Amino acid sequence: MTKLRSGATTLAHSHLVIRHLIKGLQTRGREALEIRLPDSIQDFVNSVADLFEPFRGEARVGFECTFIEDSWEISMFLGATEIVGGPLDGRQMPQNFRFNLQGLFDQFDSIQSFLWNAMPDNPLLDDSLPMSLVVVEGVVRGQTVRLQLHPSAPEEIGPAVREYPDGSYELSE
Repeated sequence: MTKLRSGATTLAHSHLVIRHLIKGLQTRGREALEIRLPDSIQDFVNSVADLFEPFRGEARVGFECTFIEDSWEISMFLGATEIVGGPLDGRQMPQNFRFNLQGLFDQFDSIQSFLWNAMPDNPLLDDSLPMSLVVVEGVVRGQTVRLQLHPSAPEEIGPAVREYPDGSYELSE
């Protein structure tokens, strides 16, 4: 198993695609920096990122991508927003969003499996793990892909965006 990289895309309602999260790359080691995602997989990730729509403000789509046994394992999520200033200073808030599932079908050449996993009563899971995720397995431009859509970012990722009292936003590094 080779973990390739983590990345992020920032979007407001304009869905502006930006560079990958530098912090995520730095924590993955030198090997992660030397391996490049194929253009077809990078294009797929960017297209899926456009299907996330935050309910308010700015949001940043993150992803982790791993190549395992001839298939791509891709996890995608919206990063948390860190509040700067005021009574909630330093608090990280998950981002509410909607996701265009119909649009997701158009990103695959074919789909073998489309599942929603919901685990509201699982004593084996710790409270910080998401209790629900969508999993799609299929073919993208001739490559096998297993996509997981998570409701929030893994805790170790840290905040993706900072929100200031004046309503402005800044991308976290």
